Amino acid sequence: MIETLIAAFLHWGASNPEAVIQGAASAVRGINKPRAVDTSQFAPFADMSQQILKCYHPTARFQSADVVESPWSRQSQYNATKSSLITIRFAGITNAKYEMHVGLVERDGAVKAAVLKETAKVRASSRCVLEKWTPVPANPKPAR
Repeated sequence: MIETLIAAFLHWGASNPEAVIQGAASAVRGINKPRAVDTSQFAPFADMSQQILKCYHPTARFQSADVVESPWSRQSQYNATKSSLITIRFAGITNAKYEMHVGLVERDGAVKAAVLKETAKVRASSRCVLEKWTPVPANPKPAR
């Protein structure tokens, strides 16, 4: 389940702060530049990102994803205990290239995603289960 992967990823990020290299994050059009993050220790990162993309854009083809910020600076807006901001790059049905910036937050045993910005001409689906707080099974374990 996607909610378990998201919770495991957020738990991994919170318990592995050394994986996020602290650096200057300058704002670019309201979104921070990606910082170097070693997601290789969290093997399902690409799978999680692909599932998030499919939830919002079922016909899109996943290309890549990066962690922009962890924890996310807007975490308090959601009263979240853990968070990350990721960028997902993808191709549309016409093979045009797009990207979306997604905030991932967790609180009280539930996760939620927020699409902050995207370049696709077709809007992200509001029917994605991640639009609402989605309960996570107890004790998701990060993959290594």
